[in-house]
Amino acid sequence: LVSVAEARHVEHSLRFLIVGGKHFPVGLKARALRAFGPVVHEYYGSTETGINTIAGPRDLIESPNSVGLAFEGNRIAILSDEGVPLESDRRGRVAIASYMSMDGYLGRSHETAEINGETFIVMPDFGYLDRNGRLYLLNRSTLNVGTGGSIDQYGLEDAIRRTPDVEDVSVTLLEDADGGLLAHCAVAARPCVSRLDVAVHLVERVVLRVPPPAGAGALASGSAERHRGGDRRA
Repeated sequence: LVSVAEARHVEHSLRFLIVGGKHFPVGLKARALRAFGPVVHEYYGSTETGINTIAGPRDLIESPNSVGLAFEGNRIAILSDEGVPLESDRRGRVAIASYMSMDGYLGRSHETAEINGETFIVMPDFGYLDRNGRLYLLNRSTLNVGTGGSIDQYGLEDAIRRTPDVEDVSVTLLEDADGGLLAHCAVAARPCVSRLDVAVHLVERVVLRVPPPAGAGALASGSAERHRGGDRRA
């Protein structure tokens, strides 16, 4: 939609445009705001908890990596691997209490946490809250349990998108045979660009400049290079 608007210089009468469901890349947010103006919003939520945060146009400009603030009826906490609530700017599991939260699954249990007498549903997502209460997501993977949520999957994707000749990328967290945690990068290159050129750019501009966190590995797509950290279980 953004590409169409940019190519055709479409005039529109949109008053409200909302995006959610998965990662909304920082670069795409900026393009959407330029194409459509201050009508673009982002939300975060889940099937189990409903819609829980909203980031308005101003939020997308001032804190483009954030998915916004919890709105009325929603409370968000960040938990350690032991289920202890963390202070602002500390990475951990996202937990949500909401008037929209489900009662439970049919035939199986779900992970919850009791905080100040209130039940929070613990999400597979990792992130942190800043001092203003804005939520920042790092990834959506239970594989990151035990690493302290140390792998910034979405930050890695955004860094790769900024490399030359890369049109898009998807990073998936995988566990190898030794129990290590890998970030597998599937990259869509621009036409007429070799996989080797893209792989070299990834290694030089991303892998070598952003070393993997403790307990994690990194795999550059296209055969380039792999960095292995410690065991995820450590």
